Amino acid sequence: MDLALASKLTRPEGGKIVFCAIDGLGGLAREETLRSELEKADITHLDRLAARSEVGLTEVAGPGLTPGPRIGLLALLGYDPLEYGPGAAIPAFSDTWKARAVMLTHDETAAGVARSAGIEVLPGDGVQSQIATVRIRLADFDVFILHITAVAEAAFARDFPRKCHALSEFDAALPDLQSLGADVLAIGGPRSIPALLATPTWHPVPLLVSSVHGREGNAQHFNEQECLRGSLGIMRAADVMPLLFAHALRLQPYGD
Repeated sequence: MDLALASKLTRPEGGKIVFCAIDGLGGLAREETLRSELEKADITHLDRLAARSEVGLTEVAGPGLTPGPRIGLLALLGYDPLEYGPGAAIPAFSDTWKARAVMLTHDETAAGVARSAGIEVLPGDGVQSQIATVRIRLADFDVFILHITAVAEAAFARDFPRKCHALSEFDAALPDLQSLGADVLAIGGPRSIPALLATPTWHPVPLLVSSVHGREGNAQHFNEQECLRGSLGIMRAADVMPLLFAHALRLQPYGD
């Protein structure tokens, strides 16, 4: 969505959004198992949530373009990476979306991206620590972005089992995430990093959006193949934020 249009349509009130941005979420199947990290990992809670949520895949920078960590995060924040690339001035997130946003991360690159968009940064190393912070600060912000790095760290180490374990650890924390009571819970990522290659790739990244205003799709699990069948299809990562704001009832109708 064009940011000038978003600024005109956004309401200053509405539901709370929790967006888990898992770096390296997407992967590729190993030859010996024919399953990707998401297909191999024990992610029972994510699979159950996917079956009653809207799921799809996000193309971060365009077909065939492999995004860097900064570009991927900018896209998830609603900034078209081809327009707001390196060196571009970034409109303040709060001015565009009329919402108080915070990113929880211990990664300096991610923190720099957030600050460039005028988003407050709080320390957060590990999803359980981040959940605890959100619970304490729930009244202070409208949008919480949990930047999670353990999955990417395992992928960069070419450690397929470790990446599966990191995904399972996130899955174990999902009930606590849901207990926060956010109106919208989204799970996606700024880029795919298959452990098979130990480097970022152009592959679209799985996305899940859970809200009371969502429609159930055809997916029964949260992985690349099932998300391809999901109701969201393959969408631009820069369109995720407007979708979350729509689910939070924070966008006025267009054309009134």
